[in-house]
Amino acid sequence: MRFDDVLAITKQEANVDGEKVYIIDKENGDLDEIISKTIFMKDKNYTYTLLYNDLNFIRNHDNFTIIFRLVYKKYDGWLPCMVYYYNGVWQKVVLQYSYCTMCDWNGLIANPAEASLYDNISNRFEILKKINKFFFLCCPKCKSQLDSKAIWLENKTHTGNRPLYDMIQGQT
Repeated sequence: MRFDDVLAITKQEANVDGEKVYIIDKENGDLDEIISKTIFMKDKNYTYTLLYNDLNFIRNHDNFTIIFRLVYKKYDGWLPCMVYYYNGVWQKVVLQYSYCTMCDWNGLIANPAEASLYDNISNRFEILKKINKFFFLCCPKCKSQLDSKAIWLENKTHTGNRPLYDMIQGQT
């Protein structure tokens, strides 16, 4: 995405991890209007497909929104990034499928410890050290450790090998 594309979606600036970003304000913005702007672009560009899916996810989940980060300065390249409101600040996260290491629970989690979320940030190693001190959630079924670090989880078990896209779309 280019900067003009980001401004067509949101003009609200924020600071996340010391980085100037643009954030979708679900409370004061019109999420349906933003979704309608992206629906026609989702077939043209994979980034818009991801953005469209993420917009539908944040519509149905509290404390989540999307920021846009400049990741390719030379080419004016911006990418959407999911964030979760955690401990009073927006925290970058990756939504991913996870499982319990001791029982049959598996489901969707928000993982803030994915190193690529902090690419192009000068103090990324300090940020990752801080994140490793977070309180991470355990399995909601047996309280054991999950295979990935989670600060949010969908408290239901998924069956089979459903793709992450299906889970995000609510087709469980």
